[in-house]
Amino acid sequence: MASDVWNAFLQGMARFAQTRGARLVATSFRDTGPFLLSLRDGSGDDNTRTALDKLKADVDALSTEGKLIDKAIKDEIAIAKQAVIDCDAEIKKDPFELANATATAYFLGEIFSAFDRALLKSAKAAAHGNADIEKAIAGITAPWKKPFQELGSSFTGDFDRAALKLFRIPGASARLASTLGFDRSKLRIEMRLVQVGQIIPDGVPTAGGKPIFSFDGVDLVAFLSFKNKSVLGITLRSKLKAGLRGDGLVSKVIPDGAPSTDASYSAITLDTDKGLTFGDEGSKSIILPVRFDYPGVELREVALVLAETGGKSGEIQLRTTIAGKLGDVLGVVVEGSGIALEGETWTFKPRPPDALGVRVKVPVVTGGGYLRQSEDFKQLKGALDLRIGPIGITAFALISTEPFSLVVVMSVQFHPKIELGLGFTLTGVGGLLALDRRTNFDEFRKCIHDGTASLLLFPDDPIMSAPKILTKLEKVFPAAGANEHTFVVGPLLRLGWGSQAGFVLAKLGVLVVLPDPKVVLLGSLDIGIPSAEVKPELRIIDLHAELYGEIDPEYLLLRVSLSRSRVGGVPITGDIGLFIRWVAEPTFAICVGGFHPRYSQKPKELADLQRITIDLSPGKYDWLHITAKGYVALTASSLQFGAGIWLSAEIGPAAGEAWISLDAIFVWSPRFYFEAVLDAGLSVKVFGETIVGVRFTGTLKGTTPWHIHATAMVDLPIVPDLPFEVGPIEWGEKDASVPQVLNPRLLVVDALKRPTAWAAELPRGADMMVRFAEGRDDVVLVHPLGILSVRQELVPLDRKIDRIGQNPVQPNTVSLAPSDGEKAFVSLMQAPLPPGHFFDLPKDQQITLPDFDDYPVGIRFSSENQPLHGIGLGASYSWETCYPQENFGRGKDQLKFLGALAAFALDRNAVATAARERVNPYVNPHREPLVVPSQPAYLLRSRDDLTVIADGPSVGATDAWKVKTNDEALPIRGIEMVVQGAAA
Repeated sequence: MASDVWNAFLQGMARFAQTRGARLVATSFRDTGPFLLSLRDGSGDDNTRTALDKLKADVDALSTEGKLIDKAIKDEIAIAKQAVIDCDAEIKKDPFELANATATAYFLGEIFSAFDRALLKSAKAAAHGNADIEKAIAGITAPWKKPFQELGSSFTGDFDRAALKLFRIPGASARLASTLGFDRSKLRIEMRLVQVGQIIPDGVPTAGGKPIFSFDGVDLVAFLSFKNKSVLGITLRSKLKAGLRGDGLVSKVIPDGAPSTDASYSAITLDTDKGLTFGDEGSKSIILPVRFDYPGVELREVALVLAETGGKSGEIQLRTTIAGKLGDVLGVVVEGSGIALEGETWTFKPRPPDALGVRVKVPVVTGGGYLRQSEDFKQLKGALDLRIGPIGITAFALISTEPFSLVVVMSVQFHPKIELGLGFTLTGVGGLLALDRRTNFDEFRKCIHDGTASLLLFPDDPIMSAPKILTKLEKVFPAAGANEHTFVVGPLLRLGWGSQAGFVLAKLGVLVVLPDPKVVLLGSLDIGIPSAEVKPELRIIDLHAELYGEIDPEYLLLRVSLSRSRVGGVPITGDIGLFIRWVAEPTFAICVGGFHPRYSQKPKELADLQRITIDLSPGKYDWLHITAKGYVALTASSLQFGAGIWLSAEIGPAAGEAWISLDAIFVWSPRFYFEAVLDAGLSVKVFGETIVGVRFTGTLKGTTPWHIHATAMVDLPIVPDLPFEVGPIEWGEKDASVPQVLNPRLLVVDALKRPTAWAAELPRGADMMVRFAEGRDDVVLVHPLGILSVRQELVPLDRKIDRIGQNPVQPNTVSLAPSDGEKAFVSLMQAPLPPGHFFDLPKDQQITLPDFDDYPVGIRFSSENQPLHGIGLGASYSWETCYPQENFGRGKDQLKFLGALAAFALDRNAVATAARERVNPYVNPHREPLVVPSQPAYLLRSRDDLTVIADGPSVGATDAWKVKTNDEALPIRGIEMVVQGAAA
């Protein structure tokens, strides 16, 4: 049996078509002779019959031409017979689903395609070049129509029962056969059923003796198309008559005599290509133009929806949205209630509502609420807005049950405001809580552009904004996995300034995201004169900004978006951003309106900032537009700014535009450099064709030496484009000053003399073993198992540098290593340094390279001769009781002597000595003699057996480290770099 009503429909259609195809293969299409005879009998023209008789005679006589056509027809017959077998096997599969229906459509297409190819080959062979005879034979339809007219097969039962139950059409299969048609250009077989008058499907619920819906006429078309790909399907066109009073609540609030509106004719298609679709665009739902309005009751919407259950098309539903009210006291909206057609039994059932809204207005309490459940009944969404006396309560919630998670946003607003002093007021407080919901920070950032930041905090109209707010909460806090446990919590505040006048209104939320700690800031700011609380059109100054921020252990991000703002009636928009990163690739950037167009190292967190834009267009001339844009940006090594004005006009077929803009960037590291670009132009077009166009671009760079380059272009319709160019021209003296040569090694030595350059790191658990004695402040005490580190951040180590700032260097490399000491384990320390401060870079790289990059600045080392750690041993202990005031005589002293003698003997044996060495972490009885090389040596040793992998003296520890990290042949995870030296 089919898994649902729609697959049952397709299965019935497939059975019907397959039995007709099997009948065709068993009769006229079983062999070449019967096939040609069926064509002759189906022809109504004597010339056509004569041509077919001659062709059959050639086949019977086994002539050369007869053999060829016989083989060609038999090949097609073999394909058709195999397709009949494959199609039958596919139809019998249980459950029968859309994939099976698609496969059966393919096999059915093969059957009728083979017949059609055989027909065309026969027509061409019999016509011998006579186009009229070939066309006449190709148009013969009697052989393949005959199986459809010989019905009575039990295989069409499902299709007949469905058509009778839904559309009151008896004997649907037989009626389909009588309307059989074939469109050769589309390779489409089509059968049509037409039923007029009112049709009430069997089992439709009634209210007051009337069905809740019915069909006004039915036009049913079953088709098989096999031109490009085989598609089997059925299309229903009908006019829906809606009573819609079957729901219990609806039947009570809608009077029996109330009129209702009918839908226009709509199409429903079920095929093996797209499944069930509505309308001409193939949608899974369709809104029917059914409306009803009666005092106290309103039918707002009727929709036909194909419901998805477990990824399958389980049922078709008729959903309604109905509103009712009792004066101004109570209002109710019921959404999604209706009926559903489901299952193999073709039964109707009532459908519970998806959502419920309630509005209340009584002397003490006013407001309302909204509750919605998901399609799979695993999630609830809700909104609440109540006013109880001087207090307003607003709440939004998402609750999932499998697995459990929730998001709650709740706020309380005060009417009137609470005065805090100095003109500040408190108008609302609230909080946000999210349990086991992931945080989508990309969606969070979008809040400041789509206007939802202010809505999430303190919406002005909670009920009207509820769908948008709940949808946004789902995107910002998507459901987490079963093993993901996250927690977000934070307060919400609504503040004002200007006392009761309210010049400034601010909303702010501070959210803490755990377990990966991060603080998220979300807010909005309104500044209005005469007041931020009057309608926007009444404000002389109306500024609205929305804020988003992130603070975590790696960076600080702040973004502000200015929108819906006006000053003196002039619209202003744009973005402001601040980004500081102090780990990985340290970055600093603050900008208003974005960055210079050529600056490629903008942080991705600020990459999409919009220009500050002022719309200067005169409101009364809609054909004229004037816009000004600008930006300012500051990074660790550059200052950028730019501005421009654009004018455009359009009158009838004529259009014109003009512009002028300036972009400038100043770079001061590694040396001062600037670039300014001026761009201006004018263009006039008529009917899209340029009448005149002029453009000028000029570039100025400097300062030692100066560079200038300018280009211009004139575009005229009757002559080729006329280019003009000036430069590039260079003048002025080059920077001939000779800065002082610096010795980077002396700088490093001076830096290492500072007490802050040296630091000791305690091993884990060291405070449980020993404590340092109090010593001098200028001495660094290092734990025997600890690590000593030394660092400076003036010069990158083990790198060939070109300069320090504008000063050349000699020598150009500095290395650090623990020399003249015992064997030590060495590791590198890195810190962010500006590459432009030390290396000569091309001017384009000065703009495009990162402001900071990580370089070696120090080393960390620990003694190789650390105490050996053995296996921990357990020991029992006991109390010894002492009586200082008592003397137990000589016997006790004798016992002490014997005990001491036994202890001395036992303590000196080999077993006791070995055990004592195992548990003493500060004893290493097998020390090798220390060999002190004349120069420090850096070795790569295996961690398993300490064998040397690569050795030899090196300039610096970091070069040996490069050997370790860059040699792909070395087992990186199994080696360790060590350095050996001697102390003075």
